[in-house]
Amino acid sequence: MTRLRFVVVVLAFLALLAGLATPAAAAGIPDIEVEAPQLVTVVDGRTTTVTVTVVNHSRTEVTGLVLHFGESTTSQVGGLAAGRSRTFRFPLSPTAALVATFEVAVTGAASDSTPVTVVRAAAGTDLAIAGIDDVTVDHGNYANVPITIRNNGTSTISNLAVVLVAEQGLQPMAGYTNCEFDRTDDFSYTAVTCRIDQAIAPGETLALPATTNPLLVKVAQDAAGPYEYAVSAAVVGVGDAAAAAESGPRLTLQPAKTPADRGGSVASFGITVSTAPAEVTVDDDTTTTGSSSTHLGSTGWFALFLSGALVFLIARRRRLA
Repeated sequence: MTRLRFVVVVLAFLALLAGLATPAAAAGIPDIEVEAPQLVTVVDGRTTTVTVTVVNHSRTEVTGLVLHFGESTTSQVGGLAAGRSRTFRFPLSPTAALVATFEVAVTGAASDSTPVTVVRAAAGTDLAIAGIDDVTVDHGNYANVPITIRNNGTSTISNLAVVLVAEQGLQPMAGYTNCEFDRTDDFSYTAVTCRIDQAIAPGETLALPATTNPLLVKVAQDAAGPYEYAVSAAVVGVGDAAAAAESGPRLTLQPAKTPADRGGSVASFGITVSTAPAEVTVDDDTTTTGSSSTHLGSTGWFALFLSGALVFLIARRRRLA
């Protein structure tokens, strides 16, 4: 049943993907991208800061750009040199006028837009995941996924689910007893959902370990390049009972410093493969799989729904400068 729910959700999101991928910027053609969190949680009585970045993927400077945050707020971007970006921060409060979905757009000599969905939460619930930097990785090597989670709310959250989705060419490596893997029918995306039975108190920051039992993504030996592959991660609080204990390593969290940015509901980053693959023989049995007997409980389906949503979100990163 869990797999069926995942497949249904993914198919719904894949139907939206057509035409989102764009070719590399041609010389002299403006290519501007606006990056914003696609999911933002607003908590009653608090103001949330939304970070928006405008990126110039062109090979020349682009001038006269204007950033629109919803229908009523604008900021002058001005000129943006080739390959450069500019970051803006906007306050967002859960007022009666706040709509469920609004658009962040940049207009001028070039244009781009992205929707932002607002999730309203009662006071006390506000999990955020810090931004993750893009990396460059060679074929057959690994990238660490440095997930940092902060509880910006006022209530303790007892259990967490970390969801990671990577597109074809990348292999999430999380062979832990509290993680499950699934794929779309066409193998375009792989999702891993890890149920972590650790509490996170208000104001507390936890992170995945970087060395002992980390969460990794491997670049396949036959991954096409040069190309920037997309990965998205999210974290949700879950309230059902812990899964049955199994022997073997488990993905866990450890105390960490407060991240510089407040973070959002989703963190997306790119893994760039700079060269074409060498001719190698790939063993079909090398793909890492998690425990097939781990059950996420009554909220596991929600985490898989979220992984389907992330499939849609990472499609926006499918472009090379």
